[in-house]
Amino acid sequence: MSISTFIAAIVLAFAPVNTQCPISGKAVTPDSPTVTIDGSDVAVCCARCQAKVNAMDATAKTAMLASLVPAKLAPEAIEITLTKAYLLPGCPLSGKGIDSMGKPATKTIGGREVMVCCPGCFKRIEENQDKYNAKINTKIVERQRKTYPLNTCIISGRPLGEAPVDVVIGNRLVRVCCDRCAAKVSAAPLPHLKTLDAALLAKTPQKPDDTCIVSGRPLGASPKAVVIGNRVIRTCCGNCLKKVTSNPREWVLKVDARTPIAPKKAS
Repeated sequence: MSISTFIAAIVLAFAPVNTQCPISGKAVTPDSPTVTIDGSDVAVCCARCQAKVNAMDATAKTAMLASLVPAKLAPEAIEITLTKAYLLPGCPLSGKGIDSMGKPATKTIGGREVMVCCPGCFKRIEENQDKYNAKINTKIVERQRKTYPLNTCIISGRPLGEAPVDVVIGNRLVRVCCDRCAAKVSAAPLPHLKTLDAALLAKTPQKPDDTCIVSGRPLGASPKAVVIGNRVIRTCCGNCLKKVTSNPREWVLKVDARTPIAPKKAS
């Protein structure tokens, strides 16, 4: 007997990385406008400063972000940032490739990152968030369940069976055995995402011939590893790992291209 698929978009809100506007130096508040840079929210004091940051090129924005945050972010901050990251290859409005109109645009909508082929798409998405949230969720479930490696529920430990309940946290799929477990994941996602990360790392061991997705070099005896979109990505060093976490969508798509996605049953 099948059960209905349960899809929930969870708002993973967290404070901006800064307490002072990087342009004016003035203090910012929780209500201050923000600009998303490499998956992190940077607060500014006013719309004028927001426009100045938006006008910067990508290199200048990344340099600004590096000056605002510690060299080593807390694991929880990294987890939330990567969970929010938009990983789909296409624009949720037009269906076109993200890069089909030149440089794509990114914005945080409903607590998660949304990427579109051009800024004009944002207006229609924001006017009908429920519709496009559901569309994004469906695409995430379709894509990530093909590579989801666990056959058991991360809450109960029971087999997922033929009709697991799918929960979308930010832009990431979590599969559980029942609606009760789905509610537990939705209420407090972070601890369960850490459990899922650990399970994914254990289920995806390093192979002797694996190479770094960034440099192409052998991973060596002490590779760095991160889980993004339920894919384990390993790099040969911290610098390569930083490149992956700074632009997660690019590297997840490269991992998928290296290992083509094939349908996979949950049990």
